[in-house]
Amino acid sequence: MHFSIGASQCLVAPPYALAAIVMYGTGWWGDKYHMRGPVIVFNMLLCIIGLPIMGFHKNASVRYFGVFLTTAGANSNVPAVMSYQANNIRGQWKRAFCSATLVGFGGIGGIAGSLVFRSQDAPDYHPGLYACLACCLLTLVLVAVQTLWSLRQNRRADRGEIELENDGVSYTAASPSEVKMLIPCSMNKRDSDIHIRWKSTDAHAGGLYSQEAKGMECFSLLWISCLL
Repeated sequence: MHFSIGASQCLVAPPYALAAIVMYGTGWWGDKYHMRGPVIVFNMLLCIIGLPIMGFHKNASVRYFGVFLTTAGANSNVPAVMSYQANNIRGQWKRAFCSATLVGFGGIGGIAGSLVFRSQDAPDYHPGLYACLACCLLTLVLVAVQTLWSLRQNRRADRGEIELENDGVSYTAASPSEVKMLIPCSMNKRDSDIHIRWKSTDAHAGGLYSQEAKGMECFSLLWISCLL
């Protein structure tokens, strides 16, 4: 963007300030409505809008605006994806393993990023920008596929055809502050199947969790982590 070294150093911080605001805002929304998939999609849309502005516009100020959008979307999706997997994988050790593997695959994504932004592509780095846009689009596809799969699995569980996570519950989306010891609080007889609802032992959790068809498996989460 042809800024001086001093100006470049000063201009690095503001996009991350916006990213913090977006991260906390989307996190609050996700906690309130027990939704994670739409948060990931929203953040990816910010990246899809910001990347072309940052990479292809001629005006430096407009390109810097694109940096704001891209930084906000990419950084806000890190805790969103972590919450996505933690909310939908049951079992302490399974969840811990998936969380560690998710972070590890995120590092692999960083290695790939260093390879697609090559010195010979300077100053435009178009191949790297194309790769980032492709990853954003693939993330949207993965979230959509996972959501449809989860809807199908939850409906099969409601009909009594399968058990999810080997304990008969439907995929849920508890907020990170509510991911504590869960205890069964009621059972509803529905379609000849016992559907167990859960509540947190935390007095501030606000009662029963809402049911959301958004269960996550490690495989999809690992790919999303790499793409971020």
